Amino acid sequence: MGEKNGSGVGPTDHQVLTGGQEIDVKYRDGQSEKVKVSVPNIRRMAMWEDLQVDEASLVEFYCGKLDEDNLYAIRRLLRERASLVELQSKTQTLKERLEVDAEISKIDVKINELQKGDRWDDKLEPESHAAIYQLGQKLTRPFYEQWGKNTREATALFREKLKALTVLTPKEEKSASATSSPSAAPS
Repeated sequence: MGEKNGSGVGPTDHQVLTGGQEIDVKYRDGQSEKVKVSVPNIRRMAMWEDLQVDEASLVEFYCGKLDEDNLYAIRRLLRERASLVELQSKTQTLKERLEVDAEISKIDVKINELQKGDRWDDKLEPESHAAIYQLGQKLTRPFYEQWGKNTREATALFREKLKALTVLTPKEEKSASATSSPSAAPS
């Protein structure tokens, strides 16, 4: 899995063995520190996949700095808000619409409260953010692709076994074989 030829594609053997790589990062206030950009373990691949649309959270995730409780709370509120917006579009009266709108406003206040304050990524120099992001992608992408392949294969195998376990009545079996047969032409 590790890079052997120095091409820069994929993690090196050393990075694989150590689970990532330490790099120096600089903060906007002039300070700096060493952080480890880690390869997420297999249990965290779904989270990594989900964070692809949230680069700041992804950078924090790579370095173990992500406030997951806060992230989950915000996402829960956003889902709740989306449900209320959908409900609002189905309201019949102005009163109902205003009641739903008031609930949406309460959620917006909660979301804004959770998003107050600087996050770890907000304190990074842009160059450090970019370095963490690029290294994290380089380290993680090969494992993610393998994880995806394994997941697809396991899902296909599960469906195959489930299909084999499905018991059909003689009438259903005849119908199923007629529709799946290549010689069965539509009439």
